[in-house]
Amino acid sequence: MEELIQNENKIFKSFKQGINLFGTIFLDVIVVFIVAYFFDVENFFTNGGFRYLKSSALTIYFGIILTLWTTLLWVNYIKAKKEGLFNVSFHLNKSLYFCIPLAIILPLIFSYLLEENIHLTVIDQYNFFLNSPSGNVFIANINTSLQYLYWLVEMLIVIFIIDSFHNLSNYIKFFKFIPWGGIGLAFTWGLEQLLMRPNTFLHIFIMSIIAGILYKLSKRNFFVVLIYFVILILIKG
Repeated sequence: MEELIQNENKIFKSFKQGINLFGTIFLDVIVVFIVAYFFDVENFFTNGGFRYLKSSALTIYFGIILTLWTTLLWVNYIKAKKEGLFNVSFHLNKSLYFCIPLAIILPLIFSYLLEENIHLTVIDQYNFFLNSPSGNVFIANINTSLQYLYWLVEMLIVIFIIDSFHNLSNYIKFFKFIPWGGIGLAFTWGLEQLLMRPNTFLHIFIMSIIAGILYKLSKRNFFVVLIYFVILILIKG
């Protein structure tokens, strides 16, 4: 009975942690609208949102969100370590011989099936910032660098979310084969993407499930999932 109660508490804490981390990412939506309102409200709401913010507003947006995300990521990490809810592995194991190639190949297959032109997105991102309202070479370099730093920090939070929901498999005796981390990510981060970029929701949902499967197959290895997301960022943006 006591073990059952302990498991229920851990399930609740793991689920709560996953939701809290999702709340950290969801701040992105709030910050976008705040920055748009104060810096470029007319273009933002009439021309389609984020893509029409002025270069200076984009720089301020990245600065705010990166500061918030990094701070909250560290706070959640300290709390999770203290409560024994951070179980990401940074160690090498035999499953990596299979999982790392899979983490590289799957994003390429995924993009190919979507009939996308597979190429590095760095130039696309740079040109986008260069051609944004009030853009110039200097600000384009800064915003391109901030964009990729933004994606890196976002991926660290995403991996943390996967780990939080994957903890459920430790306490639910049945359905242990289910990639809980991927499912939890799909219904949190995926829904946030639905608000930000509705046309990519299905892609994000599938990507989340695959990430959860890779995390499970690699025995919760950090590097496998990070490689998977980095490849996706480099070829899809």
